[in-house]
Amino acid sequence: MESETPRVSFITIVDFSEDARWLFLTESVSDLLGFEPRELIGRSALELVHPDEFSQVKQMHYDTIREDKAAALAYLRLKHKDPFKGYILCAVSRTVVHNVIVGSVSFATPGGKALQNTSTAQEVEVVTPSAKNFELRRWGDPSPMTSNPSIPDLTSPAACPSTDMDCVSDASSSRSRGKKPTIISFNPLPPQSPKIGPHP
Repeated sequence: MESETPRVSFITIVDFSEDARWLFLTESVSDLLGFEPRELIGRSALELVHPDEFSQVKQMHYDTIREDKAAALAYLRLKHKDPFKGYILCAVSRTVVHNVIVGSVSFATPGGKALQNTSTAQEVEVVTPSAKNFELRRWGDPSPMTSNPSIPDLTSPAACPSTDMDCVSDASSSRSRGKKPTIISFNPLPPQSPKIGPHP
């Protein structure tokens, strides 16, 4: 049987701006982070992100909008209002809905609920290094096993000495290796989800 750890969470809506401004928060935000909703509405959600995670979370916000993500889950630290409580490890789920991001923020605890959340999410990103135990493999994930040394790596130039063989020259780009770009630039974001047509 699972421990009786309280499952504190709140529902939130943020806008499509670079700052990810809070538009709505349920009252239970005070249970998790100590703030009243009125203290946060209109402010940037990124203000609460741990400084070490800020650039990655800002890029994640941008990618969520640009890629019209749904059921995306991230583990990151958010600042509690009480400075003695510091930063709280949170599970943040998010989905683009029309022209906002709707999500839930909950206290991240290992166990059955975390396993269920991770297994049903479309994407799981562990931002906080100490939360690696929340990163679980799912059926569609690539194998963590190293490749067989007897099988050549077709993405390397050495594996394709002749010009008549198609080589993947772009496969070693930073994006395909899973690394996030270090410079965050916000190109114009869509005013709403691309899945929604213009209003008549």
